[in-house]
Amino acid sequence: MCIGIAASGGGVGLSEAPGTAPCQATQLQWHPFYVDTDQMTLKRMDNVGMVVEDLEGAIEFFRELGLNFEGRGTIDGKWAGRVNGLVDQHVEIAMMRTPDGTAGLNSLVF
Repeated sequence: MCIGIAASGGGVGLSEAPGTAPCQATQLQWHPFYVDTDQMTLKRMDNVGMVVEDLEGAIEFFRELGLNFEGRGTIDGKWAGRVNGLVDQHVEIAMMRTPDGTAGLNSLVF
């Protein structure tokens, strides 16, 4: 079944259309009227990526929240362009992890 992100009415959540067939990742659709918040729970989160304007500021902010800094790097070149469809991209990334090591947070500046 197709599962995507519903971002309407000021809220964001996972949604799925009842009775839909299995689909490819390129066929994800928004179904903001089918969100059932009573059955939607977070079981586990491994990694989150977020675009920020100030990488140093983001690192300090998340350090203050208790995340551990793991490192930073650059993503660019032909491979990166093929993966996300952005030609000639240059991305700076900082990788952080929760103290228990179960979840990561990547802050990115394009």
